[in-house]
Amino acid sequence: MLVQERRFPVAQKMGRLLLEHRDGIVLDSWATFWLGEIAETIDDRDAPAERARFTGWVKSFVRAVHGHARQRNQPSTTPEGARQALPMM
Repeated sequence: MLVQERRFPVAQKMGRLLLEHRDGIVLDSWATFWLGEIAETIDDRDAPAERARFTGWVKSFVRAVHGHARQRNQPSTTPEGARQALPMM
């Protein structure tokens, strides 16, 4: 949990980029779910456990998007901005 909590500033920055470029990301139902969790909680993470949980949600979102793209044999994103916002975490 401590490692996840330490990664929170990076996860929060990534979350903001992902939300900004969401229209260019190819989503399935799981990715949509995780993106909703990110959007609802990005500015409401004060406790260490909440920060760790948020970091896990960003990782889950990235895995869901990349997994969906692999299954469909297509890119994870469309425009370049979205591609830069969706790194492998």
